Amino acid sequence: MIFFTDLGADPAIVNQWGFNALYMATDTPELLDRLLTYSSVDVNRHCGERQETAIHLAAVIGSVQATETLLRAGASINARTTFNENALWLAIWKGHTEVSSG
Repeated sequence: MIFFTDLGADPAIVNQWGFNALYMATDTPELLDRLLTYSSVDVNRHCGERQETAIHLAAVIGSVQATETLLRAGASINARTTFNENALWLAIWKGHTEVSSG
């Protein structure tokens, strides 16, 4: 499989709404794994108006695999959104006990 990064695309670029490729790839395991291999990708970068990180999105969508991958890559479990929510709070709010219980 060829990825855009294989062709020179910058994996750390941020769009006009403040989201980076890592955040957008949170629900796609093979892309998430690939993006985390680049030193320019910040696993704890806050994105968008709510200032969420990829670990927040993993909690919201209930992805155990993404949560584990991001934590192994150094994601901060205590990162907070602008509304003072951390990943645990978001997982519980969305009813994703499989993510929140570890």
